[in-house]
Amino acid sequence: MASGLMHFNSPVTSAQMLSYSGSRLAEIGRDMARAEALFLEAQAQATRVGLELCDIYSGLGIVHRHYGRYSEARSLLQQSLRLVRAEQDHWRECTYLSYLAMTELEGGDPLAALPYCDRILLVADKIKGEGSEAAIANALAALVRYRLQYPNAAAELAQAIATLQQVDAKRILAYALIGAAAVDLQCDRLELAVRRAESALENAQIINHPGEIALAWAILVQGLLGLGEIERAKVQFAAGYPTLDRQNLSLLAQTAVDRVLNQIQDSNTG
Repeated sequence: MASGLMHFNSPVTSAQMLSYSGSRLAEIGRDMARAEALFLEAQAQATRVGLELCDIYSGLGIVHRHYGRYSEARSLLQQSLRLVRAEQDHWRECTYLSYLAMTELEGGDPLAALPYCDRILLVADKIKGEGSEAAIANALAALVRYRLQYPNAAAELAQAIATLQQVDAKRILAYALIGAAAVDLQCDRLELAVRRAESALENAQIINHPGEIALAWAILVQGLLGLGEIERAKVQFAAGYPTLDRQNLSLLAQTAVDRVLNQIQDSNTG
């Protein structure tokens, strides 16, 4: 075990197990450096036998998205999508399409997310049972339209969030609430931003995702500062800041936390 990573007798088995272990870390947003190392080792094992695994491409895509490398994330996720379509794995296809939509939202091109949302709705019809795929697609699409200030977007987003609550899709619920609260903060709808950030923080803490906890917390503190509730903002800051898992924050979350830190320092000297 010269590399410090797990090895197995068969390169195929090794690649599959390494990618599985990396995916478990990447999905919860923790120890991305180790996740990336696991995926790269899996890729090396797979290449030895001419094997392509969608989980390796998607996992590396998640890692690149975490670090704000959106072009690389998009390319890798599209490769994973190509493989699952060939396998007619509809559940994974919906998952990877949602990752691509989120990549475009975070990368600054929200309109590019809409075709992925439309595709999720088409593929979701092929999945047996009552899944949350359609609710996720509708929420991401509603978030795009809310960011772009489409007519009736506010009502559409509120309904989409309510549906996510009903199907108990906490991860996307936290994501949608954070995205909505960020728009509200930018548009000076501060009370709404605070309410949504509080709800996002509650859901992010339940799923224990460090990046989304930090983002929700940052918007909450910013919203309170904007409302002039300085003492309440400082209480939230003091309660949340020491608990943040700084080593596991995405680029977006790190940027948000640094912004809040500066604003709190300004409020102390103002």
